[in-house]
Amino acid sequence: MLRLLLTLSLTLLLLACSSDDIPPPIVEEEAAKPKAEVVISFDDALVNSWHANRDIFNNFNVKVTFFITRFGSDIVNNPDRKVYAKFQDIVADGHEIAFHGTHHSNARTLFDDGWTFEDYYKAEIEPAMTMMKEYGLNPTTFAYPYGRDVPEWTEKLKATFARVRDFTSHSVDGEFYVRHRFYNDDFLKVGFSIDQHKLDFDELALVLDDLAQNGGTLVLATHLITESRSDNQWSISRDDLIELLSMIQNRDISIVTFKDASFH
Repeated sequence: MLRLLLTLSLTLLLLACSSDDIPPPIVEEEAAKPKAEVVISFDDALVNSWHANRDIFNNFNVKVTFFITRFGSDIVNNPDRKVYAKFQDIVADGHEIAFHGTHHSNARTLFDDGWTFEDYYKAEIEPAMTMMKEYGLNPTTFAYPYGRDVPEWTEKLKATFARVRDFTSHSVDGEFYVRHRFYNDDFLKVGFSIDQHKLDFDELALVLDDLAQNGGTLVLATHLITESRSDNQWSISRDDLIELLSMIQNRDISIVTFKDASFH
């Protein structure tokens, strides 16, 4: 009888406790994964090549950045009228159309020859920028031709562009892509060559592994896309581009345009 009474008392006590009296379980919050990004950019006015390989970008569902030079002579006024139509297809695909100069002039050479920033701006920046805007484009980023920046001019370019890209194909002590973490300027970023004479998948794999784990933004740059590896050192083959995109996406790294990169 006593055991029955104790059991009944315990049952009534448990029923009297509302669910609000029971503390919720402790849930450990998972640490946010660092943001990892890769920018893939293409320089110059190689519209036929880029257009012929649009399927790669569409199949991977990625947007890249095209830094355009000689917009007037090589695209709009190209004797082959199909070039401008192909360029419009690239624009319609949603890629970033960025700026790469009116004449593809070497800024450092002009500076050494005594040009002022005003001379450079009127000859190399203003003409094609104006024309691109007349054709409905509004580039907000710029890449120095030949990767030859002028610090004094870069500072003044902040009035025109949100971000500027340099370019390098030079290793230091045998290291190349890994050096991307040494460049921390908020405005001037460095694009590392993935042209065929520089592309190193082994080193890239290590850098992408680090990027996936620790976050950051890696900017890559090339020019022509070829059907296979060719004698043109400033190019990347279709197969190599596909391999590169696969390596990036297999590590859950985002592929973003230069203007949209966070650089955190």
